[in-house]
Amino acid sequence: MCLAWKIAIGLVLDDPGFHFSDLGEFRDRLEKNNKERAAFDALLKKLEELGLIQKHQKQRLDATHVLGHLRRLSRLECLAESMRLALKRLADLLEEADFERLAPVEIRELYTDELPTHNMDEQAVRRSLRSAGGHALTLLERVAGHSKSSELLVLEQVKTLRRVFEQYFDVTPEGAPVLKTKTPKGEGKDRIVTPHDAEARWSEKRGKDWVGYKLQVTETADRPSVGADGSLQSAVNFITDIAVTNAAEADAQYTQEAIDRLRRRGFVPEELAVDQSYVSGAHIAEAARKGVLLMGPAAAPNPNGAAIPQELFSIDVAGEEAVCPQG
Repeated sequence: MCLAWKIAIGLVLDDPGFHFSDLGEFRDRLEKNNKERAAFDALLKKLEELGLIQKHQKQRLDATHVLGHLRRLSRLECLAESMRLALKRLADLLEEADFERLAPVEIRELYTDELPTHNMDEQAVRRSLRSAGGHALTLLERVAGHSKSSELLVLEQVKTLRRVFEQYFDVTPEGAPVLKTKTPKGEGKDRIVTPHDAEARWSEKRGKDWVGYKLQVTETADRPSVGADGSLQSAVNFITDIAVTNAAEADAQYTQEAIDRLRRRGFVPEELAVDQSYVSGAHIAEAARKGVLLMGPAAAPNPNGAAIPQELFSIDVAGEEAVCPQG
């Protein structure tokens, strides 16, 4: 264990520290008991007691990317790995004879190890993907018809296999799997990129793409002050809220969630600064109803849209009226 951690948790210098797995197991216990924010909330309370955070203080909200600890998989690799993990879980749960009846021998043997795809050309990949789709459908149908189907269908590995199969294949009325040519609109936020982390998503922001998550971060936004000697004193700001979210979903839908979490802790800001992705008329109005002034740049008008651009309207602020240029 490094010296900084020993000092932070009050250990003597020659203490061997804890095993690296202890931290992971501790996190699992916190999550299981809904205590994952306990230490963070206790720290915020102490900061408030010390006067370092005040109620109704100006704050800002923004998101950053969280990289998943995973390898990007092709469609074939993703489906084959989903099959392998589902078969392994079923084999662990069922008696050997029962498992062998459920999964045909050619399927069991093919997905025992990771499927090698690095030497395949495009035609071979498509053939193997169609074949894997047929194997996945066969296994899913057999699981659904099993005497213990109510237990097997809720296994995480089986549910992940079904989701991966459905994002790559349609099923004809005759029951044959057909490879989809493209992802239907709106399915990106639910698209699994690896069965080893079924919640990780591909996303892109400001020209940077990644697979993982987003982290919504709210922090105080004090400005630098001028000291007695005329020098500029940098402000010390503190994080007041964090939330891990789906990387493929728009930031805007988390605007009100962040405000609501701050309200529950008593840290609702009078002003919340955000970037353009969090701003809409509806969000500004809803934030105002909660006592928060939502400040951020308005979205640029859509040049291809049929609607009249907002800058052409005459705005009467006092009368709360907008006059259309076309009457």
